Amino acid sequence: MLRPHAREAGRHPLGQVDAIGADAFGQSDVCADQQHQAPGGRNRPQTPALLDSVRRAESAKYDRRADGKTLGDGLRVGNARRIGEEQQPGQRRPAHDPWRKGQGRTRQGFQFVLTVQGTPPMSQALVEIRARIAAAEARAGRPAGSVTLVAVSKTQPWDHIAPVLDAGQKVFGENRVQEAMERWGDRREGLELRLIGPLQTNKAREAVGFFDVIETLDREKLARVLADEVQRAGRAPRLYVQVNVGEEPQKAGVAPDEADAFIAACRATYGLAIEGLMCIPPFDQDPAPHFAKLRAIAARNDLNSLSMGMSDDFEIAIAQGATSVRVGSALFGGRNYG
Repeated sequence: MLRPHAREAGRHPLGQVDAIGADAFGQSDVCADQQHQAPGGRNRPQTPALLDSVRRAESAKYDRRADGKTLGDGLRVGNARRIGEEQQPGQRRPAHDPWRKGQGRTRQGFQFVLTVQGTPPMSQALVEIRARIAAAEARAGRPAGSVTLVAVSKTQPWDHIAPVLDAGQKVFGENRVQEAMERWGDRREGLELRLIGPLQTNKAREAVGFFDVIETLDREKLARVLADEVQRAGRAPRLYVQVNVGEEPQKAGVAPDEADAFIAACRATYGLAIEGLMCIPPFDQDPAPHFAKLRAIAARNDLNSLSMGMSDDFEIAIAQGATSVRVGSALFGGRNYG
């Protein structure tokens, strides 16, 4: 573990500042709060470039600012922004993996993590994210509490989720029906669970019976099956239509120019009550125009709920009218692949 001098660490009101360099430890799949526990990491040799970066971090005297930027942001360590997990379908390694090379909003180099003695980093992160949401609401002139935080708990180990749950978070997003049922089956009471991953028609019955919200309605066959299961079960989860705002072939979702007709068919043909829309913008483009596109589709169809914005861009999404944001990596750290 690389640490600033004691006099620098003591200056921060939250406590100790840990500088974690993935290049020093070689642990791309371990989240920041775990890296210092890895065997062998403490005595690995440090490169001159790494030492130089740490010295700059020690001398810059940046603090966590009101806009939520961290020490690493102030130093422009890792110029790219972190992206949400859902934006990389089919990739085995997390999109913010420091070893990953390529285009888009990737995360490279150092992560600077503020820690308070005895406080789990995930519950600390929850406080910070809630504060950033409140600040974004205020900047947009929106009422406090108008945006719901969906904690993306998919693939996370329980020891990452538990501190967030204990800190009062009640809305969680999952990608897979079976995984969610196994994780939350005996912890279901008092929570709102959202399916934010693709839904196969053969899992529709379980999804209708288990989830409060299904955000990924994206094709007519699924609409027909969901309608049948709603009638059979006598209960209807709230439904969002997923729109492929970037028209990316590798992503699910209705094309923007087909969204109006699809929403009308869901309502008139299948009797489904559509509550809102969801999108995942292209990770290598400015998300604001894509969020604005989704908002326009919602307005045309008298929909008031917009699920848009993730770890990397949820403040932009709030400015564009998001009513819920899906935050995973900024809250829990990297994904656990097992």
